[in-house]
Amino acid sequence: MSDELAYTLAPTPIEGGAAGFTLPAYGTQVAPTIGAAIATLAAPGAGNYKLTVIPSYGSTADVIDNMELKVGATVISTLKVQAAANGAPITHVFDRVAVAAGDAITVNAVAAGAVSSVYSVLILATPVG
Repeated sequence: MSDELAYTLAPTPIEGGAAGFTLPAYGTQVAPTIGAAIATLAAPGAGNYKLTVIPSYGSTADVIDNMELKVGATVISTLKVQAAANGAPITHVFDRVAVAAGDAITVNAVAAGAVSSVYSVLILATPVG
C-alpha cells in the first residue's frame, strides 16, 4: 500500500495579475515513482502564462534537483530543489510560457524518490497578454 498523497486542484481563480486571475495548484507525494506528477494544474486554457513554481522536500531529504516543470509532454525546466529536509524552498519564475488548449501544467519527479521522502510543490499560473 502506498503512503502517497496527491492533490489535483481544479483551477480556482484568486485575484492577481493585470492580465487575469492566478490559478493555483498544490500537490505532495511520498516516495514518488519516476515521472510521477507531484502537482497538476489541469488544462488552464490556451495562452501565455507567468508561472511561479515553489518545490520543496519535507521531513526527509532527497536527491538534489529531482523535479521538473512540464507543459503537456514538454519539459520546460529542471527545478532547483535543495537536498535537505525542510530546507528553504527556491522560487522559480517563468515570465512567459505558452500553453496549448488541453495541456496540463505539471511538476514531476525526475527519478524515483527515496523511501519516506516527501515532495511538495506549489504552482501559480497567471495569464499574461
